[in-house]
Amino acid sequence: MPGQRFIEKYLSFRLSIAAMSFADSFHEICSVCETPISSGLTAGLCPRCLLGAAMADATDGELAETMNSGSVGPSGAGSLLDCFESTSDHGNQQTLFGDYVLIEEIARGGMGVVYRARHQKLGREVAMKVILSGQFASENDVRRFEMEAEAAAALDHPGIVPIYEIGQHQGHHFFTMKLIEGGSLAMRISELRKNLRTFVAVVAQVAEAIDYAHRRGILHRDIKPANILLDGDGHPLVTDLGLAKRTEAESDLTGTGAIVGTPAYMPPEQASASKEITTSADVYAIGAVLYEGLTGHPPHQGESPIATLMLAAKGEVQPPSSFNRQADRVLELVCMKCLSREPNERYASPGLLADDLRRWLAGESVSVRPKSLVSIFGEMVSDQLRSALGAMLIGVVGGLLTALPIYSNIAANLFGEPGAPFNLTELRESLPNFAVVDHWWLHPPAWLGNQGFLVGVSLSLLLGLAIEKIVRPRETRQAIAVGLVAGLLMTIVQFGMYGIAASWQTHKLTSSHRINAMARASLLAEQQRQQAVEYLFTEFPDLRALEPNDRAELLGKAVSTQMMLASPSSFLGTLGICLAFSIIYCVAGTIYANRLAMAKIWWLPMLVRYLEVMVMMSGAMVTLVFILLFKFGMVANEEGAIPVPLQLFVILAIWIAATMPGWRMMRWYTRWPIYVVCTLTALSLAGSVARGLE
Repeated sequence: MPGQRFIEKYLSFRLSIAAMSFADSFHEICSVCETPISSGLTAGLCPRCLLGAAMADATDGELAETMNSGSVGPSGAGSLLDCFESTSDHGNQQTLFGDYVLIEEIARGGMGVVYRARHQKLGREVAMKVILSGQFASENDVRRFEMEAEAAAALDHPGIVPIYEIGQHQGHHFFTMKLIEGGSLAMRISELRKNLRTFVAVVAQVAEAIDYAHRRGILHRDIKPANILLDGDGHPLVTDLGLAKRTEAESDLTGTGAIVGTPAYMPPEQASASKEITTSADVYAIGAVLYEGLTGHPPHQGESPIATLMLAAKGEVQPPSSFNRQADRVLELVCMKCLSREPNERYASPGLLADDLRRWLAGESVSVRPKSLVSIFGEMVSDQLRSALGAMLIGVVGGLLTALPIYSNIAANLFGEPGAPFNLTELRESLPNFAVVDHWWLHPPAWLGNQGFLVGVSLSLLLGLAIEKIVRPRETRQAIAVGLVAGLLMTIVQFGMYGIAASWQTHKLTSSHRINAMARASLLAEQQRQQAVEYLFTEFPDLRALEPNDRAELLGKAVSTQMMLASPSSFLGTLGICLAFSIIYCVAGTIYANRLAMAKIWWLPMLVRYLEVMVMMSGAMVTLVFILLFKFGMVANEEGAIPVPLQLFVILAIWIAATMPGWRMMRWYTRWPIYVVCTLTALSLAGSVARGLE
């Protein structure tokens, strides 16, 4: 939409300006187009070049100091290799930089460039980082560069790259550090993902190193695979403390509203330029690295750095299992705890995260536990109140769609139609003084009958898809939670309607003809009365052995008891029916629709596949309903209650098996033959059951 594109461009410009506001003046001209620039801009770029770089570069996704970091290899223009004195050593050209010989450029970031260098006297090869601005560096530039060196030098840990020397040469500030030959984690993450235990061990060591830095008052603020180096033995060392901040410092060189770090691995509070950045930001970033190891990509991925930043600010992260079904569920819990939107819900320290990763490696239980479905739904209500209320409304509507037609049909058959056994109009005409209120709900509209049932069931098939589209759950557990709530409301509404109809139907089946016989035996003429008495003796043969004085009282108790004992069965059967359909339409439907949405299937194939599974599961539930009706005696023939045939269970199993191709996301040429075979088999068995019941 044009309006949306305008908003995105406006936000991009505003975010770029925020990214440029972190420092004061330190350049006279733009380093790209050589346009004179004012004292408020950073990174040596004018607004046009900075915004253009932000919108065009979709690979690194970095802002502020890290806008151009991550490039590896010679940079071309501006390389120190072209600026300093060269000497010849056995025919090889070498660049001298003070006491060092610059061998090659190995990396370049937003603040500095890193060279492989060799100390002339000691003969030791080191990694030398030189400030990128060179002689034009501002005081803030120099101070920030020195703070990085001081922060690294203050940390003596085997998981942090050690600093050897800090100095300057001909106006170029530099520091040297240990040369790590194994490359960065970013270069080897695809390889390490194949051995999950090795990767987790690397992340655990990184967490321990960052915990060491935190305990000495230093935040990293830019943890990512590119800033984790691996030595020859595969041990990780954290580097690039260019964005490091001392936790006890009262002020920071980063200005108000500045956004620093790498959006793909950035927590929401950092992406929104909050001043309340704590150690939990580094915990989030370590979790983001773990996330990439489980899925193959970072938590936030946009079409541009600004789009990625906007995603990071929202803080919505799909669970790793949404992209990798084989993702370890325990590691997923650990990872998602790190990536919690609220900082206080993450691990209190990287050390605690490292402890859990060590426990996982040892096969022990971790500290984090899955969230309950109640808490998940509570979070959704607080974050998406309208969506949650929409799902609840869908549950109510679904209950009415399926229950009202059944209620209407039974009410019409018992009370409404002429000749119905309990037609109130006929009763009042015959007994004018019969005191009974003919309620409106005993005469529902005729269109709510069988046709209404077909329409209601057809619309109910789409309930799960509707919940998915309205709520858009981010993971399966959220889909289960919202589906359960909608299903619960659907069950309540259905049970309210079905419960009334079931009690009527149960009374009609179990007691009405016996009560009528008792009435005939007491009020008819002698000969007809005897016929009614003989019917009652047939129904209750034990009455013949009783004394005449006891027969009437015991017969009344027996009929009343039979009616009362039938009520729990009818209510339990009704509840089972309501739960069965609610589980299908709301819970299973929402879960399956969520799976289809995660697979990013086009809407028409998605609708077809959804209906395939829902129709098959509805067939299974109809079979289950008949089983419950037969079991609890709510459906009967002339001989009484119909027993539950074993074939019905076979039909139920076949129909459930027929849904598996859809759940397994098989292709159409595999799904449809299985559907056809299972359906024909189930219908054939159903036909034999029906013939046996006749």
